[in-house]
Amino acid sequence: MTATGWARRAGLALIVPAVAVAAGCGSSSGPNEATAGGGSSSTGSLAAAKAFVDQAINGNDRPLPTSSPKPQPGKKVWVLSCSQAAEGCQLPAAGAAEAGKMIGWKMTVFDGKGDPATYAKGVRSAVAAEADGIILVSIDCAAIKAPLDEARQAGIKVFGFNGIDCNDPLGGGGKKLFDGQVDYGKKFGSFTEAVENRYARLIADYTIWKTNGKANIIAITEDDIVVVHHIDRGYLRWIARDCPDCKVTKLPIALSDLLQGHLQSKIQTALVKNPTANVVFAPYDSAVTLGAAAAVQASGRDKQILLTGGEGLTPNIEMIRKGQGQDFAAGAPPRRAGFATVDGLNRIFHGQPTVDAGIGQAVIDKDHNLPTKTSYYDGKSDYEAHFKEIWGVGR
Repeated sequence: MTATGWARRAGLALIVPAVAVAAGCGSSSGPNEATAGGGSSSTGSLAAAKAFVDQAINGNDRPLPTSSPKPQPGKKVWVLSCSQAAEGCQLPAAGAAEAGKMIGWKMTVFDGKGDPATYAKGVRSAVAAEADGIILVSIDCAAIKAPLDEARQAGIKVFGFNGIDCNDPLGGGGKKLFDGQVDYGKKFGSFTEAVENRYARLIADYTIWKTNGKANIIAITEDDIVVVHHIDRGYLRWIARDCPDCKVTKLPIALSDLLQGHLQSKIQTALVKNPTANVVFAPYDSAVTLGAAAAVQASGRDKQILLTGGEGLTPNIEMIRKGQGQDFAAGAPPRRAGFATVDGLNRIFHGQPTVDAGIGQAVIDKDHNLPTKTSYYDGKSDYEAHFKEIWGVGR
């Protein structure tokens, strides 16, 4: 299989799990084209953007937890991965399984295969197996609301990573069903706040900095995936606040555009209509591998267009390294996140609140933070040794 074909298959596997959240999402209204404005002056706004980017040049991770309640061995924990064929799901699931085994838990990894019906089967299988806990990897509550209710009634603790709980306003505003989620610190307070005000802000402020506050942006927006709706909302808000001279042309897409191979042609059409565009904003890496990078390269303006992506997954790191379309990612460490889920669930088992896992974002471009020890970005800290120490294992 060619590199392009591999990236396409991997990207599809990563996107498919989001299908289940389409029903019940909120939607944003407004024209497709808008000029963003905000901030007191272009000079002051540019300085604010650069300052935020500077904080993430070396990674804006915070300290790891300093202590932990003693893990209780023998816990049965199921890790429900959105899709083991997708790197963005498989790596956190593998990290959680490895960390759980370190502290004496019996870990079962269940492949959700990107299918909501399979997610439900996984939760119900965990209930039947009398599991003590379930870790959800990139699965929204709305996709499996009824099975999660059954799990909670059975006394099973549910811990989420990179998924939206059922009480989120954009996901329907129902009852909260997660017992805990990876903690991103008091500054943000919730996963969605961290998404909008750190992840999305870093992409926005990097855009402003690299274009010297003169960005003409084609912004991919998507309302049928809750977390992507939050990313888009945060990005557009920070562009408006920090870039009074930036222009934003929204390009609304749906999940079907990626799954049916329509994204590239949509972006190419947008670039033809906007021959002075110098930025294409893709809210996550799979949108880059499934059309955005190819569209930018086909335009013949690759050198003039800044293409921003998301997490820093393997095919995207290679694009950045080789200058093949994508120029930037807001790095997020997936395996480390798996360790953080186990640390958080352990605290939930003890009836204690979660603590800041210390996970931040990092600027990944051709000059900064390209990984050398892994094919994907996984941060810089020796988190494995640190967690072993506070858990009292592996000495």
